[in-house]
Amino acid sequence: LEPDVFPKTISINIHSKTDCTFPLQGNSFRAHRLVLAAARDYFRALLCGGLRESSEDVVCLRGVPSWVIESILSFVYSGQLRLGWSRIWELTDALVQFQLEEALSLCTDFLRDRMDEGCCLDVLVLAETYGLLQLGQAAEEYILAHFQCISAGEKFKDVPCALLERLLEKDSLCVESEIAVFRAVVSWVEDNRKERLPCLPELLLRVRTPLLSYSELQEALSCSLLYRSPGTKGTLEALQSLMEGNYRGRKPRWTGPRPTL
Repeated sequence: LEPDVFPKTISINIHSKTDCTFPLQGNSFRAHRLVLAAARDYFRALLCGGLRESSEDVVCLRGVPSWVIESILSFVYSGQLRLGWSRIWELTDALVQFQLEEALSLCTDFLRDRMDEGCCLDVLVLAETYGLLQLGQAAEEYILAHFQCISAGEKFKDVPCALLERLLEKDSLCVESEIAVFRAVVSWVEDNRKERLPCLPELLLRVRTPLLSYSELQEALSCSLLYRSPGTKGTLEALQSLMEGNYRGRKPRWTGPRPTL
């Protein structure tokens, strides 16, 4: 489906022998209970169960924008959705709530097919929030393949610590050199040093320091941030031992170098 295409037939179908009305933000949408009930369990329970809405002509869905209801009615009656970046996030949230899996699939396809460095982190968070496993896997794979560029962007600063730890552990994380991983960790912590400094030791354990060159080891040892946390003592000792050619750090949990750009 092309984004931002809205079916013109919906206005004809929706007013034929309708039996319920959705009043939202000054607009009214007429629909058929049985059509909506057949679409998903959410509407079946709302319109044909024992709830108040099952016996009233006017059905109020509080907190739902009128364009979202219009989009849902469009899909139920025509199988089409109006998609675009300005509405994809809010619409996906609503489709999860209303349990419209077929429409949700169109949204996840849209996000997967148009994924880029600017939206992939948001897509991953959205997918993990709602348990959209295939979308989450696609987003994670994209992030790992483009980690070096993504870690230099503004959105990277908002990545939760637990997610960053998970990404850094991946063998498939792609960088030019392991120093790029170290720099990403330092940059992330520096963006909110007061709250994130306690995360530094665990994050540094996921940097594959034995893969650093001599000059990269010098850069890491000269980083003032490493001397501000008591928990980084082990990392500093490991870096120094690598400089001396006598590694005394932990046994690596990884089996080889990461893929390079």
